Parts: sequence; C-alpha cells; structure tokens
Amino acid sequence: MLNRLGLLLVVISVVGCSPSWPPQEMYPPEGVPDNAESIDPWIASLLNANVSKATGIVNERLKSGDTQLEPIVNLMSEFTPCQVAFSSQRGHVRCVRQYLDASSNQTQYDVFYLVQPLDAEKLESRIAFFDEALRPTMFEFLTRFAGSGEEMTGAAGQFSYDSWPTAEEFGYADKSSLGTWKDATLFYHSINGDAVFIKPSGATAWRVLETDETIPIATTFAEFIKLYADIRGTHVTFDSWAYRDFIARRKKE
Repeated sequence: MLNRLGLLLVVISVVGCSPSWPPQEMYPPEGVPDNAESIDPWIASLLNANVSKATGIVNERLKSGDTQLEPIVNLMSEFTPCQVAFSSQRGHVRCVRQYLDASSNQTQYDVFYLVQPLDAEKLESRIAFFDEALRPTMFEFLTRFAGSGEEMTGAAGQFSYDSWPTAEEFGYADKSSLGTWKDATLFYHSINGDAVFIKPSGATAWRVLETDETIPIATTFAEFIKLYADIRGTHVTFDSWAYRDFIARRKKE
C-alpha cells in the first residue's frame, strides 16, 4: 500500500489537478543538465516533443520481433510518456497510466520510467554473461529495458542498468543459503530491497531481504517476463511479496 501511495504521490506532483488524462503536452522536464552535449540523443529527442510525438518515439524503441518480450511491450502500451527527468546523470522518460482502483473506486496512477539506452560497450559486456542461445533475446530486452522500472536509476526499483554483482557479492548475511544461485547476477532490485538474480540460462530467483532466503521464480526468461508483466498489470510494485500473493491467488483460481 505504501509503495502504491508513493507512486501516486509522484504522479500528483507531475500532473497536478488536471481534470483531463492523458495530457496533450509533456510536463516541464526535471533536473536537465547544464551541459546539453551530455544529454543522451534518445532523451534529447523527447525534450521538445508533445505527448503524441513522445509516444511514437517510445513505441519505436520498444517494438521488437522477439515474441518473448511481447508481455512487457504490451504492458508498456498502457502507459503514456508525459515528462523527461534526470537522475544520476541519466535521462528518463516518466510514463504513467491511469486506472480505476477496484477497492476504493477511485482513479489512481501507476508509473514506469524508461531510462536512456545502455551504451554499446556495457551492453556487450552484459550480454556475454548469458548462454549463447539466450543472447539475442537479452540484446532485445536490454536495449529496451535495462535500468527501467518503478523508480529512476540511483535508487532501487528497476532492472539493473550497468552494475551486475553476483548474489555472493551482493552482501547477504547468510551466503550458505545461496546454493546454486551464488554466481547468478543481479537482474532486478525492488523498492523494498528484495532482488531478482538471473543465471546464464535465464532462470531467475528472488533473494528476499527480510528473510534472507532464495525463492526460485522461473526456469526460463520468457516465463519470468510473463510473470513480471502479469504482476505489474495488477498495479502493484514488483517485489517478492507481491509475487507470492500473485502466485497464491493463481493457485486458488
């Protein structure tokens, strides 16, 4: 509930009390660097765009022929780009979706930040970690979503951008409980401190901060992406507790 409230407050600070949604114009950018030359070209293309043009720019970046990415690409089609913001020297486009909360019957908002693309050298380094058969899909995913999520980079709440420590390096108190996941690398860092680690095969697992335990999520990358999109489709933040609630509800259906 607190995470959802945090997202709502972020959007209120952006959209104010405007009665119309979506907006026609992008809201003023935040934290723009003084040195214009330091701004990533993709982000620069959004600075003077209206919402319609920004939507086209975002959609062009996100479209992919890899069917494994369809769930997250389709999820992003629900969001409207409405502001450019900078954090940790990186540009982000703040994308927002409006929805009716069934429990309160009130209009609420959800946020997803797309960060500027990862540079080619770091992208190549990251892809090399994965099994050869998975590398084309990881290239497609990382060029679109590396560093993106519920918060801007510099804080937790997004897919890892350019730092990929192993589970063993991450600093957990009980390293003996990592088992076969000790060499898996950071893939997603949740707002509450939970983290998803990924193996070269694409298998994923939660490392739960509160309980210091490892919980397998999916054996394939495609399965993980489907779960991620399904959970975020329920308008909650992505962490191990939301995951467990989602799985429990699914088993009852």
